[in-house]
Amino acid sequence: MLQHQHDDICIPRNLWLAPGLSLREKALLAEIGLADPAQGYRAGNRQIIAFLGVAERHVRACIAALREKGFVTVKLNAEGERIIKPTSKLAKLTKRPRR
Repeated sequence: MLQHQHDDICIPRNLWLAPGLSLREKALLAEIGLADPAQGYRAGNRQIIAFLGVAERHVRACIAALREKGFVTVKLNAEGERIIKPTSKLAKLTKRPRR
């Protein structure tokens, strides 16, 4: 289940301007960036499909691309639940500037 139910997607500026990422990848990274880093992002494919409005094959391809690009790690816990955790590469793009 999506951890953050909302009507708006806020993509941090640095993430929005990052080269080499599709809009779909940026939206999913923004969502993953909202998750508690210790717990990870635990939404299943169905929840991500509803969030992005795409087919399951696009979700799988998007997650694989983000992993290959070094923005996330993907592991299964003991219950077989997929846990997506942001890497430091994503943390740098989603970090809010100090004011």
